[in-house]
Amino acid sequence: MLPQLATATFPSQIFWVVFGFFCVYGIMAFFAVPKLRKILDIRQLRIDTLLNVASKFNEKSEKIKKEAEDLLAKTKQDILKTEEELISELEQKNAEEKQKLSKGILENTNREMASLKISSEEVFKSVSSDLDELLDLALKKMGNQKP
Repeated sequence: MLPQLATATFPSQIFWVVFGFFCVYGIMAFFAVPKLRKILDIRQLRIDTLLNVASKFNEKSEKIKKEAEDLLAKTKQDILKTEEELISELEQKNAEEKQKLSKGILENTNREMASLKISSEEVFKSVSSDLDELLDLALKKMGNQKP
């Protein structure tokens, strides 16, 4: 039979188990647990501090994000306003250029019309004088007159 199962040694085995248990319990309760508690408290304090810092950084990042979004919206509005102003300015310059071109075309047309009128009058006078000469010659020929 095994010595652990001998009933005569049960009281001494129980004594040593209880004695060992209380020794380990005492060591754990007075030395190990306080050190572990201290380590856990320090760790929790550090975690809380880091969470507070992270929370502050999160608030700052949200504030910066909002400012960036506001700045982006303002920039978009400024760009649209500038674009509208440029379009308006270009349309105005375009209208002015059209007006100048129309005026120039009208002046050129009037000048050319005057030139054509003068040229047509000269041609008409030339043709008229040539026609008068031709008629005179024709009348002389018809009347058998020598020129």
